[in-house]
Amino acid sequence: MLYHHSKQDYETTAKKAGEYARNRLQEIINKGKGSVENTLNRIFTQIPDDVIVPANRIEFLPETQGVILGHPTDTHSTERKWQGIHENALSQLCSKANLPIRYARDLISQFNQKEDDGTFWGPELLAHNLNELMKNSQGRHLLRSVDGQVRGFLSDRYKRLDSQQLAEQFVTSMKEVGAIPIKGNVSDTSFHLRALLPQVYEPIPNEVMAFGMSWSNSDFGRGANVIEVFAMRLWCTNCAIGQDRMRQVHVGQRFADGHIDYSKKTKELDTKASLSAMRDVIVGGLKEESIHGILKAIQEAHEENIDAKSVFNSLNKRLNKGTAERVIETFNSPDIENLPPGNSRWRMSNALSWVAQDEELESQFKLMRMAGEYANMK
Repeated sequence: MLYHHSKQDYETTAKKAGEYARNRLQEIINKGKGSVENTLNRIFTQIPDDVIVPANRIEFLPETQGVILGHPTDTHSTERKWQGIHENALSQLCSKANLPIRYARDLISQFNQKEDDGTFWGPELLAHNLNELMKNSQGRHLLRSVDGQVRGFLSDRYKRLDSQQLAEQFVTSMKEVGAIPIKGNVSDTSFHLRALLPQVYEPIPNEVMAFGMSWSNSDFGRGANVIEVFAMRLWCTNCAIGQDRMRQVHVGQRFADGHIDYSKKTKELDTKASLSAMRDVIVGGLKEESIHGILKAIQEAHEENIDAKSVFNSLNKRLNKGTAERVIETFNSPDIENLPPGNSRWRMSNALSWVAQDEELESQFKLMRMAGEYANMK
């Protein structure tokens, strides 16, 4: 449905806005097709190799630009499989070993500083510290690797979900409600997919919008399995993400030591419950009454003015100083094309989502979720 605010008759306005929105939507679909295909390809081809290892059987060796990790090839073997360590896994490893990640990064940065015997003192010291800490640690860890690199250093209770099945369910459920995949984002440790309903809405005069669902997940402890509703301002494709309708934290049962391919059945059972919940959330979240609730919230955000200075103090507590300054600068700018006019919560929502477009993936979604808060999309 199109909310009507123009002085022109409804039919003329609806036709004009609908035509613009359909053209804009087609542009968005065409532009995002490659990113959707790339994201799905990565999900279906980069399947983690999993192993559970006692902490005191994990070893580290220095290399020219950091450290590598070694673990037994099976429960009783003394043979070691050596792999590189992704930044995400290094951060998780340091957290579990109570070693400051900044200290670890500082040591790695000294990789070009040689000792007299030709060794690299930074990685050498880091490997020594990690070996001592792991040797004297209790418990076990799930190591998730891709292409010879450990990308997740996780708890042995980390619930593994089948991302291939989840991706397939997301695409299938979105088709069921008539939504079209428009964008995919993928990194070494997480991925996101978005799909949009082709209907046009105008909750505020001259604000042509569309709504859809966003799915994000990480196989490496970088985030939960989350389904969220989002609103897209079609004039400039600013996106605000609302409260998550489904959030599943990866916590499950403990596994025995060694490779855990044999636990495929457990993985399938955990995933099966997620697939059912995902479909219900998508169908329910994109019902007409649900969207009308969001439209009302946006209207209220448009009518509520805010004080930029007090908001800036709040943003400084949640964002780094540079990002907070860019948001306020955008909000205070004379731009009324990429942002709606006024000093409202709705403008602040769009300032956040506009700045988000230039951020790294994780920061981008953090800003879009904050944009959803300012748009009252609870």
